[in-house]
Amino acid sequence: MKKQYLAKRLFALILAVSVCAAAIPVPVRAEETTASQETDVSEETAASEEETGQQDAFTLSEEQQDDPMPEMENDSPSAEVQTQEQAESAVVEVNGNQIKKGELVQKIEEATGLKINQPLTGPTVRLVGNGAEERIATKGVPHGENMSLKSGQYEVQFSTNFVDTKWEVKAILEIKVFYQVNFNVTGAPEGGVLVDGAESSTAKVYENQSLTFQTKAVSGYEVTVQNGEEVITPDKNGNYTITPSANQEVSVIYQVKEAEGSKVTVEATENGKVTINGKEDSEAIVPVGGQIVIEATPGNGYAVTAIAVNGEAKTPVFEERKGKVTLTAEEGQNYTVTVTFKKAQIAVKDDPTVSFYKGQKKEITLQKIFDAVVDGTNSVPDTLSLQDVTIQYKAGYTGLTWKEIDYIPGALEVTLHEFGGKATEENPASEQVRIKYTGNEQYPGAEITKDITVKLEDNRQESIIEVQQDASMVYSSEDAEVKERLYQALQPVVKSSETGEIIETTAEDFTYQYEKMTVGTKSVTLTYKGNDAYKGSTVTANVLVEKADSYAIVNSQNITYGETFEPVFSSSPLDANVIGIIAGADSSMGGYLSLEASSITLNDLAGTDIPVIGTTSLQKFITDMYGDEFKIRQLTDVIQKIANLIPGGGNLGQILDGINQAITIIDQVAPGILDTKVVLGKTPEKAGIYTAIGITANANYKTSVNVGILTVSPKTTNLKLKFCQELPENGKIKYAEAKEFQFGAQLYDEEKPVESNLQMLYTGVKWNGQPVVSSEPILEPGTYIESACVLNGDYAVAPISRKYTVEREKTVLKFEKRKLTATYDGEEHPLKAVIYGEDGEPIEGVEPTVIYTNIKTGLDVTTQAPVDAGSYMATAFFAGNEQYKPSKITAENLFGTVKIKRVEYAEVQICDLTTTYGDLTELTPVYGETYVVTDERIPEKDRDGILNELHCTDSTHQAGTHEIAGTLRDGLNGNYKHIEVLPGIHTVKPYEVTVWPSAVSKYEGEEDPELTWNCEDSLPNGETLASLGDIILTREPGEEAGTYDIFLSDESKINANYQVTLINGADKFEIKPGHKTIILNFVDESGNPVLSTDIKVESDATYFHTSLIQDKVPSGWELKDVGDIAIAEDNTATVVLREKAHTKDVTVNYVTEDGENVGTESVTVEKEYDYIETSWLKEVPEYYEIVEPGKVTIGEDNTAEVVVRKTMKNVIVNFVDESGNPVLSTDIKVESDATYFHTSLIQDKIPSGWELKEVGDVAIAEDNTATVVLRASKKPEEPNKPEEPDKPEKPNKPSDSDRPSESEKPSDSHKVPMTGDQSPVGMAALGLLASMGLLISRKRK
Repeated sequence: MKKQYLAKRLFALILAVSVCAAAIPVPVRAEETTASQETDVSEETAASEEETGQQDAFTLSEEQQDDPMPEMENDSPSAEVQTQEQAESAVVEVNGNQIKKGELVQKIEEATGLKINQPLTGPTVRLVGNGAEERIATKGVPHGENMSLKSGQYEVQFSTNFVDTKWEVKAILEIKVFYQVNFNVTGAPEGGVLVDGAESSTAKVYENQSLTFQTKAVSGYEVTVQNGEEVITPDKNGNYTITPSANQEVSVIYQVKEAEGSKVTVEATENGKVTINGKEDSEAIVPVGGQIVIEATPGNGYAVTAIAVNGEAKTPVFEERKGKVTLTAEEGQNYTVTVTFKKAQIAVKDDPTVSFYKGQKKEITLQKIFDAVVDGTNSVPDTLSLQDVTIQYKAGYTGLTWKEIDYIPGALEVTLHEFGGKATEENPASEQVRIKYTGNEQYPGAEITKDITVKLEDNRQESIIEVQQDASMVYSSEDAEVKERLYQALQPVVKSSETGEIIETTAEDFTYQYEKMTVGTKSVTLTYKGNDAYKGSTVTANVLVEKADSYAIVNSQNITYGETFEPVFSSSPLDANVIGIIAGADSSMGGYLSLEASSITLNDLAGTDIPVIGTTSLQKFITDMYGDEFKIRQLTDVIQKIANLIPGGGNLGQILDGINQAITIIDQVAPGILDTKVVLGKTPEKAGIYTAIGITANANYKTSVNVGILTVSPKTTNLKLKFCQELPENGKIKYAEAKEFQFGAQLYDEEKPVESNLQMLYTGVKWNGQPVVSSEPILEPGTYIESACVLNGDYAVAPISRKYTVEREKTVLKFEKRKLTATYDGEEHPLKAVIYGEDGEPIEGVEPTVIYTNIKTGLDVTTQAPVDAGSYMATAFFAGNEQYKPSKITAENLFGTVKIKRVEYAEVQICDLTTTYGDLTELTPVYGETYVVTDERIPEKDRDGILNELHCTDSTHQAGTHEIAGTLRDGLNGNYKHIEVLPGIHTVKPYEVTVWPSAVSKYEGEEDPELTWNCEDSLPNGETLASLGDIILTREPGEEAGTYDIFLSDESKINANYQVTLINGADKFEIKPGHKTIILNFVDESGNPVLSTDIKVESDATYFHTSLIQDKVPSGWELKDVGDIAIAEDNTATVVLREKAHTKDVTVNYVTEDGENVGTESVTVEKEYDYIETSWLKEVPEYYEIVEPGKVTIGEDNTAEVVVRKTMKNVIVNFVDESGNPVLSTDIKVESDATYFHTSLIQDKIPSGWELKEVGDVAIAEDNTATVVLRASKKPEEPNKPEEPDKPEKPNKPSDSDRPSESEKPSDSHKVPMTGDQSPVGMAALGLLASMGLLISRKRK
């Protein structure tokens, strides 16, 4: 029995490993899955398992773990079925006796609530009953084939082991097979089928059962029922019965009984036909209750004018001249139908005369012709109106010249005339007219074929016109707008020439004649057309025509490469003309610039006619001037030359401005493109984005500029991307063949190869599962996708891709050692597997993959060698490499075992912690900081994060000490039997607080006031000073006048969480000598009382200072005098007040431009002032001047800052020779307070041929003059090398008063001149002077 059990366990493990291996794709294996660790396993549980020997389906005993592969017996155990005590019962209905097993699984899940469809994790299920035993799902995967079912009871059984030898009944099903019967009813809308007394179009019939139904009785109809081709006969009660064996359709056919219904008779008719229910019979039978549809169709040229039934007129519905009447046949009633047809025609009156004058409105003329010609009473229809007909007149001599009444013949139509155009004053004339009726749904159109001559008469009065003088209007090229503007400008008034009565007119009553309309003064002839009462008249006037507004229109567009743009530029109005400029960058990244002016002539541009060349296009004019070397900047020169051709110079200034504006825009959007050659008369073709600028160019309009965008998108249609070489059908090529294979692709446009920016991409997975991406073909073994796409450029085509595989060779895989035992140490414990080639030799440098399965958890699989304690089964596989295919799974690489034991005992130490009360204590387990692990039995990998949390045993963190405890993280029991967590000590120090006593005093003999204290420290945790507890203060003993120290008393009442320190500083307890109360009387300057109060002073005091009563002064008043106040013998004192003034004092700070403060001044101003004037200042520092005189803002603290700079003075420098004789006088500028200057300041003033006798500071006399001694300069002889002079002493640092001003500082370029003395003493003196000068110069810098 034991061997049988082990065989089952072994087979289950083999199946588990096989499923895992099968789930790994070749050449890429499935992702590694980390085996779950055991969690929360107590020592007691483990011991209990060891004592009882109980094991689940995936647990081996200790002996079995040592040898998990015992010999297997060949006999196969019989299947066992166990019935679950509470198996689910349910009913499942199935349409027909065939069903897919997957559909059946879904029905079982819905009916029972069982979970079956769970791939790999679900159960293996079979259905048993009615002689059937079929599996419907394996490992949670439903089967896809059909199965046959009969109505009856079935068991749903779940397999309980891997080899499917044990089954458990999970549910009892009642399967009910049914068939669907559909009824198809035709012939009568009222017909139908009754099932169980209810009307129904379908019925459900269970297997081996019959269906009984009836048909609805419809008056005048008989019924036939067919089941397929078989006619079913009802029983005596009218019941039909069928027993279906499949889904089927039953036909129910209704037919009218010939002996029942109403008779419909159609009387003989002419000029048309009549149908009853669609049949053209003189008689018809219609079932009682059925519809009678009467339809009358007239003959050609005729209309249906009446339909009567049994002599009663009916109202037909007309459609396409057919009249239709619908009735319902009544029982015992017959019907006679009469239809009247009449010929459609228009009757005409005799000798018609029409009142007409030239210019009469078309609508009025038409109505007058209709009224004079048409005889409505005798026409068919007799309701004709002008809206029903069209009227034309004969404009020429043939029958092809019929025209609308308002027709105007063209210039070449000399044989045609306007309506009434042949009339003269002597002969009013006549016209031939023709009237057509267009017809409607009832009546056909009819035409009068004979000519109708109408007489025309005009009997109106004469009229005169008065217009506005000095009229002006805005230019327009549109006649209608010109006429409207002329009308508004001239404001014509028409009067009767006989009575002077004003005739009511509108703009439409006038016509105008003038030469070509251009800007300037124009002569206009205005003609009044006349009306029904008055004839027309004419007047001539001058009108000033001004420039009109214009708008350049740019039609922004997006086209595809290979297409052409619709017109880009236009104008409003159209004749404003547009010069179009297009600039941008195309797909070749080159600049593009074009000019469109082919449709603009020089006349268009000038707004008038230029002799000889006026009809030349602007574009040709440019080409004639510049050829193909035209640059857009030269367009202004072109316009100027055209202006010179116009008589009077033209008026093209605005056009020039617009062109310059366009050039500026181009330079902004496409810098550097202005020097590009201009393409004339074309639009962009290559893909890119372009800026289009339109400038209206007509001297009769104000110039406007507009901007738009043009884009050319890459072409996407009729393109095909093809690979250069086709792959074999299976997509596989040998490793050696891959190197010779022609990878890559080519783009074709209309099957022709084209140049494009073609990019190739190769992606996939190498033999070792490594993903790879490259722009070059990948030739290593593996499976890849080759993709081709076109980027940027003029084409955009869908990328293409294909899959190809590079194949490898075969291998064999074996374990070197199949068993391994160790104790948990945090390290991996792998089993070694070796790969052998087809020659049986190990393959060097190639390592297989080993999968480890935790025996206790069953299906947990990982490629990582075991680390955690437990028993593992190992399976090796090789996924292949560049030369070799994956190894097959065999018994020699399928099984190996690793056993890792748990650690018996280990320790973790929590670190001590010291904080101050109120500190935020965050006890986060951090290895090496808040806890340490020195126990070697705990490997390094487990130490970081071994503790789940830390906590203090005193959660309030009061001052003192308490332990820090911790808990281990979950999941450690699997590797350790016991880990001891050693606590740490948390020391909480009191929070330090500093207080100081408040100054307290009393007079001798008084009781001590309460001693109080102050504290500015912030307390932790949001606590207030009350949290400190009772801080009790006391003082030194004594009652004599003097000061006494204050100190803490009874510190035991202070909160132990705080360390309170009292600072006993300047604030002491003071006992003052005895005192007395003084009555203080405040009075105004006139002696009137203001307020009385009191103060305390020492008992022997005879006066007090006003500083003692500042807080007693009432609001709105101030002390008149400040100082001592005498105390009267009656202990009273009088203090004089005055009302506060309405001014304020402002402190003015004088600062240099470098920010240095050089003086202050106080200025009194009105309180409401927020500024001062520099003219008010009286104390500007000496030798300084204000940089910016004027207003200076007063700050919030009543201060103002005035910037000043030093003033300069002019010093006369007198150069003299060594004898005192004058050589030259000049002047220099120095700061106004300077008393000397350095000779470096006058180097450039020394006259030619002279040099300074001495170098250094020069004093300035009181009269601002200075004397400098010179000597004649000479080229020195080559001196003997002098001895090294003594090192000069460091000169004394000059005082501030001795220092020269900034303007006196020498520049670095000034050099000290050589003296004529070449002796060592002379050189030393010269060196000393030079050193002093250099030192002073550097210090001043």
